[in-house]
Amino acid sequence: MHSISAYPSWAADIEAEQTETLRKLLRPWRERYPAVEVVEQAAIGQPAHHLLEAAADADLVVIGRRTPSLKASPFRIGHIAHAVLHHCPAPVAVVPHD
Repeated sequence: MHSISAYPSWAADIEAEQTETLRKLLRPWRERYPAVEVVEQAAIGQPAHHLLEAAADADLVVIGRRTPSLKASPFRIGHIAHAVLHHCPAPVAVVPHD
């Protein structure tokens, strides 16, 4: 079995499609806050790696976390948020969402 990275043209097509979807979803926020620089980029691979790479020159990194279920502790974060918090050179805000 091959990973998507074994097919670079497929990966590029998927990334371009997802980046456009993300651009459309963020359009209302960009219009509401034009002074905030936003770079939409979808990437295939390890999320924490991509976030840390993108955060190299960031002033602030904002990541989400799922709101806790009844079984989970209210302060529990996932492995991606954990990696970013521990390795990011910029300040990190973890925002709960559902």
